Amino acid sequence: SLYYVTENGTNNNAALKMAVEYLEYVGTESLTAEELKKEFYKLGCSFGVSAGQEQTYVYLTGLSENMDKAMVLFEDLLTNPKADEAALRKMIDGEFKVREDNKKEKGYILFSGLLNY
Repeated sequence: SLYYVTENGTNNNAALKMAVEYLEYVGTESLTAEELKKEFYKLGCSFGVSAGQEQTYVYLTGLSENMDKAMVLFEDLLTNPKADEAALRKMIDGEFKVREDNKKEKGYILFSGLLNY
C-alpha cells in the first residue's frame, strides 16, 4: 500500500469532495477511464481518493511485484487527467439521485439531519 496525505481538506475547499469523486470517472491522455480500470485490474491493484475535513488521502494498494507499474499508471492519472463531459454528467446525475434517495430514507434523516440539528 502507498498513501499520500495532504493537509488540505473540504474545510479548505468545499468542491474538493466532488473533485476527488470525479477522478474515478476520468482517464488520461492515452487511456480512457475504462481502459485504466482494466489495467489496474490486470496488475492486481486499485486506487482511491477521499477528502476529509482536514486532509485528503490518495492511496494505491495491490500486489507488491506490480507496484512499480501501478505507480506509473497512478501518477499519470494524477498529473494528466483527461476530462470527460459524459462522465461528469453521469457523476452529477448519480449525486442528485443519492440526495433524493437520502431525503426518503428515515435512517438517514434521523442520523444525519436530526442528530446535527
